[in-house]
Amino acid sequence: MRTFFRTLLILVLHATYCTLDSIRDKDDLEVCILSSVTNGSVPNAKDKYLSGEIVLYSCEADYISVTGLQWGASHCKSGQWHPVPQCNKKTCKLLSIPNGWTKNAKFAYDIGTTLEYECYENFIPAKEKSVCTTDGWSSQPLCQVKPKVCTLPDVAHAYLFNKRNEYFPEEILYFTCKTGYKSNTGRWWGGVQCKSEEWQPTPECIGK
Repeated sequence: MRTFFRTLLILVLHATYCTLDSIRDKDDLEVCILSSVTNGSVPNAKDKYLSGEIVLYSCEADYISVTGLQWGASHCKSGQWHPVPQCNKKTCKLLSIPNGWTKNAKFAYDIGTTLEYECYENFIPAKEKSVCTTDGWSSQPLCQVKPKVCTLPDVAHAYLFNKRNEYFPEEILYFTCKTGYKSNTGRWWGGVQCKSEEWQPTPECIGK
């Protein structure tokens, strides 16, 4: 009889030990590990977090969490972090440009990058550049309707200043007449303004 009870006691103790060991193994599986967050920091960090615990962390300058903020929160559940704590470098997303397209387009642009784009026919880029900053693009890239321009005139017996192929509306082109000639205003020099694809008045140098 004593042998029977001794054997029974051994079996109960063994079963208890196995149960405790199983619980301990399960608890270990429920634990989340967080040694550090790359490009970020965790206040009062611990080596292990129990299931149900929430960890708060912050990201360094120019880095953001998965929520797009300077800080993040992750929930330990069944040994996994939801979402995974991480700090990603800030970037600017590809923009849609009405009446134009982005050159060498990509999904994300690093801070400090100037967006290069071109416009469709009869449109021209806005003068203001679009630069990727920590707050996003400095401005929306625009393609404006190309204004009716004036072309470089052929003025006989004249010297032209600021020579270009095209001149925008309201721009003034100055010229001087060669010796023995004068402008239509009677002076040795003249200025004409671009108006709706025409120069007004007509630039010319006539004999004195």
